[in-house]
Amino acid sequence: MRNVIIGSGVYGLSTAIELIIEGMDVIIIDSNNEDIASRNALGRIDPIFKGSGSYMATKDNNSAQRPKDQRQFALKSFNLHIEYYEKYYKGTKYEYEFINIPTLQVLNQNDLNEIKIEVDDIESIGFKLDILETHEEIKEHAPMISKEISKAAIMQTTKFIDSESFIESLRNRFLDLGGKIITNKVEKIEPESNNVVLSDNSKYSYGNLIICAGPWTNELLSSIDLKVDMYPAKGEIIKIEKLNSKLNYHLHGECSIVERSDGLIWIAATHNEYEFNSEKTKEAEIELMNKASFLIPEISNLKKIEHTACVRPATKNGMPIIKELIDSSNIYVATGGGGWGIMQCFYVGKSIKELINE
Repeated sequence: MRNVIIGSGVYGLSTAIELIIEGMDVIIIDSNNEDIASRNALGRIDPIFKGSGSYMATKDNNSAQRPKDQRQFALKSFNLHIEYYEKYYKGTKYEYEFINIPTLQVLNQNDLNEIKIEVDDIESIGFKLDILETHEEIKEHAPMISKEISKAAIMQTTKFIDSESFIESLRNRFLDLGGKIITNKVEKIEPESNNVVLSDNSKYSYGNLIICAGPWTNELLSSIDLKVDMYPAKGEIIKIEKLNSKLNYHLHGECSIVERSDGLIWIAATHNEYEFNSEKTKEAEIELMNKASFLIPEISNLKKIEHTACVRPATKNGMPIIKELIDSSNIYVATGGGGWGIMQCFYVGKSIKELINE
C-alpha cells in the first residue's frame, strides 16, 4: 500500500522514516518551502519548562512549568529523542548536533513555591533541579545576569538540536532507506478516488494519506470541507554577537537566551497568533532585545547579526493533533507542534505508524 505524506518538515520526515523501516512504500510530496518552522527552530528539547514562543502563559496558567496534561507527552517525546539518537544517528553519517546545555530558569515567587512542591516528582523521572533563592547564588552560575533576578532553578538535562542539520539528517536517512520525495504542491484531495491533485493538475494515488503540512494544513483540508483546531502562529528569533564572558546556560524567562555552536547568542522567540507571513519585523527585534536585556543587561549594547521568522502550526491547548480525519478514510493528520515540533517529531511519527497499523 502506498503511503503518501504531504510535507517534509520534522513531522513528515519522522513519520516517513517510521513507515519505511516497516517495509512500507512511502512517498513525500513537498512544495519545497524554505521558511518552514523546522529549519528555523531553536531546537530546544525540554519536557519540564514551557517555552516563550509556544504554549503561552495565561492569567489562569502562568506557571513556568508545562501543564501536567502536556508533560506526559513531552516526556515520552524527550526519551524517544535520546533513544533514537543513540540507536540510529550517533556515530553515523546522519549524526546531527544533539548537545546538553543546562537551563537556568528564572522564577517568580509563585513558580518557586510550585517547583518546591513538585521537585521530588520532577527528579523521580530523571531531571535534577537545583533551586536558587538569592541573586548571589544565581550570579555564581551566570555572573552577567541582572541584579533584578533573585529566584531561579537549574535543570542540567536540557538538550539542544541544530534544527537545519537535523532536517537534512532525517531527509538523507529517508532517501537512503529507499524513500522518494516529489517537489510539487498538493492543491486538492479527492478521497472518493484516493488521489491528490498537484499544482500541474497531475494526480497521485494513495493507500494512506498523511497530512503533515504544518500551518498550511487547513488550507489543504478545505478542499474536502474539513478543518482541525490548529492556527498559524508566527515566531521570530534574533541572533546577536557573543557576550564578553561565555554563557554556560540556556537562560530562560520571558525569552530564551542561549549561546550556540555557530558562535552567536540566540534570543527566542516571539509568538503572534494568526499571523501567516515570514516577514522579519523591527517590532519583534525590539521586543526580543528588551526581554533579553532585562535578563542580561549587557545584551542591550550588542550587535544583531541575524534575524529569522517562520510560521508554526499551533493549538490552544499546546498539544499536537494526531488522528485519522474520518473513520476508515485512511487520511491522517499530524500538526500543531507549535514551538515544540522538533522535540515531538519522533513520538508523533511513531504514533501515526501505530494508528495506521491498528
